[in-house]
Amino acid sequence: MTSHPESQIVNNLDPSAIVRLVGEYRFGRYCEDPDLPLAASRQLMAEELKASLKDPAARCIQALAQTGELRGVLFFRYSKWDSDHFGFKVAVISSIIIDERQGYQEGARAAGSLLGCFDGWCKENSIRCVFAKIPALDLPVLHSLENSGFQYIESWIWNKVDLRKIALDTAPLAAVQPAPLRRAIPSDQPFMLDFVPGAFASHRFHADPRIPEDKKDSLYRKWIETAFAEGIQNIVVMEQDSLPVAFMITPITDLTRTFGLKFTTLRMALLDPAQRGKGLGEKFFISLFRHHKKEGVDIVDSGLTLRNLPSLNLHNKLRFKVVSTIVNFHRWY
Repeated sequence: MTSHPESQIVNNLDPSAIVRLVGEYRFGRYCEDPDLPLAASRQLMAEELKASLKDPAARCIQALAQTGELRGVLFFRYSKWDSDHFGFKVAVISSIIIDERQGYQEGARAAGSLLGCFDGWCKENSIRCVFAKIPALDLPVLHSLENSGFQYIESWIWNKVDLRKIALDTAPLAAVQPAPLRRAIPSDQPFMLDFVPGAFASHRFHADPRIPEDKKDSLYRKWIETAFAEGIQNIVVMEQDSLPVAFMITPITDLTRTFGLKFTTLRMALLDPAQRGKGLGEKFFISLFRHHKKEGVDIVDSGLTLRNLPSLNLHNKLRFKVVSTIVNFHRWY
């Protein structure tokens, strides 16, 4: 019988060990995208993991076989931002990566060992809640989370539109008259905050009954306030009759060195509640396509929960392509 790997928190994970482990990985937004070279996607993932360890709050757990071979890693951090908002200590698992060459059983053992060590850290540090977002195809890790007391919260998908391939000037996209967009200014913030109530009812924090009701919509308000304070240049606005009616937080990521492509991510959309269901979303998204194409963006990424059916249907109509599926879990102590 194969023994369980031994897991421990490490202060300095060997960067070459990350490269070796990620060298077999095939999950996540970039690795699952068949239009991107897998080797480059893995290289990007390794670079992002190594960069994440520079955050003073970031920690890493490694699982080693008796031979000393690395079987898996778990990256996590204490989230002061979430802890301050919710009023209790929150930790976030950013990724769990196991060596797929082990097969399902050994992979599940490695993931279970990592989570056992993490559980001990949570108890020692009086963590109240843990958030984890894991690729849905990584079954050994998903099942290990369930066996470790994590609760399913939502399914979530990455969609993309390749602006190099989509025809904005032919049907059906050309049938919608686009609107000019502009960057946000400080006076837009009250309008965006007014659009929050009810806009995120299908999202994961509303799906968890243990999160206090007054902390749910207020979380998104806090995100918006942070975006205006730290990244107002990433907020795009559409007006109607000289008033804001739609907002999108949409930062640009230049990955030309890795893929020869520039990406933007549609992180948060907010529409005037009085305009919902009247075609405003379709017009806004098509306007965003044109806006970003002029900025030299190649790929538009968008993530959404599968519970948001109106948004899901809009994405399908606008020819977004699903490239990756994610599962969100919460663990309470």
